[in-house]
Amino acid sequence: MSSDIEFLRQRLILVERELAQPNANQHQVRRPVRQSDLVRRNIAYRREVRLLQKLLAQTRPDNVLHVLIAWRHTLSQFAKKHRTKHKEVIRAYDEWFELPPHVRGRSAAPPKPPAPRFIDHDGTPWIVDDGLLAVVDDLIERLQKWLEEDTGI
Repeated sequence: MSSDIEFLRQRLILVERELAQPNANQHQVRRPVRQSDLVRRNIAYRREVRLLQKLLAQTRPDNVLHVLIAWRHTLSQFAKKHRTKHKEVIRAYDEWFELPPHVRGRSAAPPKPPAPRFIDHDGTPWIVDDGLLAVVDDLIERLQKWLEEDTGI
């Protein structure tokens, strides 16, 4: 029986390999890949590496899934409170940002909303946006599949 810690180790190796060779799989894609998509993917990979390293350093075996689920809950609650607290600033900035570029360039930008910066119990800052929540969700889903395959469920 392999452990959830082994899953973290293998996933970390895979993601670090992808970061080291950012364009290695580009030839397998049928449509051209935009630069912005590659940048977004690399940001997600860097976030995942950071999260995997933290989990490996601080989580006991057979407790990773519970920690990830609890962390997902904490982060989503933080993001929800942040959005509620800064609702008007976020709305005004989003409306301005959705303007066509030629119109946006002629009008003054409203104040940019503050980043949803969460400090964990170790003092490590995390920007809790949809991208980070998606990384956590993806890890939870992958780990659940790993554990199901391992137990034969």
